[in-house]
Parts: sequence; C-alpha cells; structure tokens
Amino acid sequence: MLFFPGGHCSAHCDCGWDLYTGAGYAVVAFSRPGYGATRVGRLSPAGFAPLVREVCWSLGVPDVVAAVGISFGGMQAVHVAADRDLRVPRLLLHSCAPSSLSYPDTLVERLAGPIVFSPGLQRATWWLVRRMVHSDAGLRQVAARLSRLPAAEWWDQMDVDEREQVRILFRSMRSGRGFVNDLRTGRRRAAAARREALSRVPCPTLVTGSTHDRGVDFTHRKTLPAQSRTPRWRRSTRPVTCSGPAPTPDGWPRSSRRSWTGHHREPVSRAGNSGTTRRISGPGYQCSSTEVLRDLAPP
Repeated sequence: MLFFPGGHCSAHCDCGWDLYTGAGYAVVAFSRPGYGATRVGRLSPAGFAPLVREVCWSLGVPDVVAAVGISFGGMQAVHVAADRDLRVPRLLLHSCAPSSLSYPDTLVERLAGPIVFSPGLQRATWWLVRRMVHSDAGLRQVAARLSRLPAAEWWDQMDVDEREQVRILFRSMRSGRGFVNDLRTGRRRAAAARREALSRVPCPTLVTGSTHDRGVDFTHRKTLPAQSRTPRWRRSTRPVTCSGPAPTPDGWPRSSRRSWTGHHREPVSRAGNSGTTRRISGPGYQCSSTEVLRDLAPP
C-alpha cells in the first residue's frame, strides 16, 4: 500500500498506517515535498506523482494494493491513483482536504498557518507543542482543538496506551517547508485543477470522514465523490483516526532517498483480510481494520 501522510507529518510519523500493517499489508510511506528529507522544491501533487512511480520501480514493488491519503496527503493519493502506469486498483481518502473546496477551512487558519508553521517559526511552534503534550493536561488541551466534541466526552475513554500513542504522534510532527507548500495547493485558485484530477481517478474509492473532526470540515468528504465522473465512489459514515504508535527503527529495510524520505514496512505476520481486528481510537472517533478492509474488497 502506498501511504501519503497529512500535514506536518513525514514518512516517520505513523498517522494511521498501523490500521493496514496490523491487517497484514506492507506499507510504503512517503514524505511529501518539503517534509522529512524530500528536497524537491515546491512540487505540486501532480509533479510529485512521477517520482512516486520511480520510487516504486526502484524498490521493486510488484503490485500496489491501494493508495491511501490522509488529510493534505489526499490529493497526492488522488494523483497517484490516476497514474495509469502504476495501475492502482483502490483509493482510500481519510479526512482529506482540500477537495474542490479550498483549505484550510477558516480565515484564521488561512492567515495564521503560513506564519505559525513557516519554515522559520515551525521549530519553535512544535517545541511548544512537545512541551505541552508532556503532561496529560497539556495533551488534552492540544487534542481538544482537533475535535468538535467536548473533551469530557472522549478523554476518559482513552486509556494510558492510547494517550501515549497520540502524544508520540504530536512529538513526531514537523512542518519543514512542506506545510507552506500544502497551503499553496489548497488555495481556491487551484480548485479547477483539483476537480480535474479527481475526475481522472479510474478505481473504486472509499472516502471517510467525521462530523466531529475540527481539523477537516465534513463538507470536504461530501464533495469529494461529487467531483468524480465514475460511479464507483463509495462514501462511508465511519470516521477514522489519524493516530497510532510511533515506528521504531527495527525491521525497516534500507530505503531510497533519491527524491523522497520513506519507509517500506513489512508486517511481522501477514494476516490477510480476515481474522484481524485492530481497533484504534482518538478524540471522539474510532475505526477498525476489518471495517475498512471490507470496503476495500474488489467491486
């Protein structure tokens, strides 16, 4: 599976891939332009797609099961799924934006994002976040900004391990030059190009989102299928979390860093599509691997 993390996440951040490795799939996670060690300038998702194809060929990936996009990584997954040479059979978009709508959703985020997460200030921003999430009180405060549900409704449902998973995710986040590039691709002026890319997706697509998600408005999930000319888009009301345990260096084969920063993770045991249920949760939402894989079945 080709996995494209969202904003502030490099290939080192597990923002949901354990949903698939836990079900027995091997995952190739990419650092998109500006994240990690991917130094390719201000490449758009369309410009980065040929490099994804090159990486797959270099690694000798025999078959791609699906392309998975999280948040800002969604449009990259869309362009990869539209690449006829890769022949991606399925596309999964989890809480993805932008759609045909611009993103970020609020004026405050559009104005503050390029400043707070600029290459010059992002180190200080994430240093402050890491300091805050060190305590449970700080973690609750930071995580609460990502959910529309009151913290009282979900905080006590998270056990110690789940809180630590979210804490590790926040600690692993960096913006680099990638988030500013993401904001550029989410502008209203690029809406026509995004609609055109969505219309070229030939494979069945699963779109998930949550009405409780404050980071990505639910309207993006509702508009994504409307942009496709194919009738094979599937919408799911099941939300999916973007948190998970941090990856460890053990078990990661050597990977190419020619134009990207990524990891190829082979699961310890290949469980296939049955007999595996791995539930992950976050602030007010949860999903299990068997639920997603059921919708991954060929049409």
